[in-house]
Amino acid sequence: MGGPLVSVRYWLGRLLNYNFFRASDSEVSAALVQYLYDIGCEKGAKLGSSQDAWISIAEFLRYQWQTGSGMSPAKTSKWGAALYAVLSDPDLSITEIAQYAETTDKQVGRIAEVNWLKELWKRRNV
Repeated sequence: MGGPLVSVRYWLGRLLNYNFFRASDSEVSAALVQYLYDIGCEKGAKLGSSQDAWISIAEFLRYQWQTGSGMSPAKTSKWGAALYAVLSDPDLSITEIAQYAETTDKQVGRIAEVNWLKELWKRRNV
């Protein structure tokens, strides 16, 4: 759809009913961090300030909008739960994320967005 810089603006704008295409990257980043904080992802909200994380977060925002608007989401509920878990606490182990998402470690290990966000978190907090 145009990459994460466009996708985050689009899906966050849909969720918040605001045109982020007229906003600077720093304004979008601040709004994204606040949105993640507001939905209970306080610890992982910091990831929203990194454009490297936006590719994964854009898909999560899309999932949030689709489920919130009653549409059938492109991703499964287990995928959504796993992403929510890692954004809530990026220090969770794969096993803990799997328990939260009611799936297996192997399935969570296959979710590229979870692995990418955990890797970015590890790089930020080493």
